[in-house]
Amino acid sequence: LAHGLGCGRDRVALQVKLINSLIRPEASGFDLRRFWIHCVACAHIADKLYSERHSDSEQGKAELVEIGKAAVAAVVGEMKGKRLTEDANKTKAPRVKRTLCEVLGDIRDGANGAVDALIEKLSDKDEFGFSVASAAADALAKIGDEKASQALLKVLQGDAVKSDAWLKYYAIRALGLLRSKDAV
Repeated sequence: LAHGLGCGRDRVALQVKLINSLIRPEASGFDLRRFWIHCVACAHIADKLYSERHSDSEQGKAELVEIGKAAVAAVVGEMKGKRLTEDANKTKAPRVKRTLCEVLGDIRDGANGAVDALIEKLSDKDEFGFSVASAAADALAKIGDEKASQALLKVLQGDAVKSDAWLKYYAIRALGLLRSKDAV
């Protein structure tokens, strides 16, 4: 399976070693094989986001959204650059960072560090059409976690909104959807 998905043996061995260090699969009802297949599948799908072909990138995005909550940890890992590939700098591409924010927003689940990762991206000035920060603000609005309110208020009080109208729009929209009393 790993060979068919383009994953090297070293990558697979590293994943199994990591998982085995966290749990004892024989002593629990945890299905290590199913979990490992899921992790490899998410990594394979996330690799599509890096494609220069728009259709491949959009297909990868749609597949991750379809997987839903189970893909959140993999997407957050991609956002933070925790890749097990040769090129860990891939996540620095503005298009990819924006797409990862959009995926988290479309999944609408704030678990596994998603909200914290999006809050970090609120200060990202990179752009691909829209800024990464505006995509993060939009995703935070879709997730609806009140934990983001203070970070969104800080963005509105900062200088970034002076030059990024979309960031300002999405931050205000997010605070409205969160029904933040501090924003009034």
